[in-house]
Amino acid sequence: MLVSEFNSLGLYYYRVQPHRPAYVFLPDPKRRKSVEFYLSQRLMHLPELDPHDVVEFVHAHPGTATIMRSEYATVVPPVLQDLIAWAPFHENLAGNLTLACF
Repeated sequence: MLVSEFNSLGLYYYRVQPHRPAYVFLPDPKRRKSVEFYLSQRLMHLPELDPHDVVEFVHAHPGTATIMRSEYATVVPPVLQDLIAWAPFHENLAGNLTLACF
């Protein structure tokens, strides 16, 4: 599972991480200074992927799910935008989260 920085706290709250490996990626590098990212790193110690490496990661790990804020749809690399658009399952949740399952 790959999550952008805001959503990784939800993994901690709902205790998803012990059941499935999770990684964090930062679609917007300015978010590195956010409270959410700081707490994610401090509470969960999630391995971080560069957004440019996400596509390769998805291809190497079938069954990957990505979760990110919909506002990042235009910030992530174009190749990742294309991958998410063509995901077998792609859903906008509550209007501001994008979930894609591969």
